[in-house]
Amino acid sequence: MSAHESGRERLTAHVRRCQALLEELWEVTAERGKLSEQTLRRLRNPRYYDKELTPANKTGIEDALYWNVGDVDRVMQDPDFVPVSRKVNRRIDLAASVEDIAGYLDDLRAGRPADFQQALHRLDIKWSPPAGG
Repeated sequence: MSAHESGRERLTAHVRRCQALLEELWEVTAERGKLSEQTLRRLRNPRYYDKELTPANKTGIEDALYWNVGDVDRVMQDPDFVPVSRKVNRRIDLAASVEDIAGYLDDLRAGRPADFQQALHRLDIKWSPPAGG
């Protein structure tokens, strides 16, 4: 994300990224967050970037994408913040590129540092050579 992007541009980019990772239709995402499909369309439409999001819409977005409370505001205020969905289980399979894996780890490190450290620890245990070997 560019530091020159507005908070709404960053929010839209993160919403699109996370929704794509959920691999579901926008209608399903909207329903879970108790948002109208029109609200989600407006969120993604640059013509509406100057409109204030209501507290209910912020909560709806966070619920729809399995984000933590306050993540919408953090995205709009902090260009370096990356929200991480509690639901997205980005499986890394044999088709994943090194860039995919690195991107996943970068997102994890930025959004959930404790989980990132746990992932590194598990990787270290699984693939470290045995002691004395």
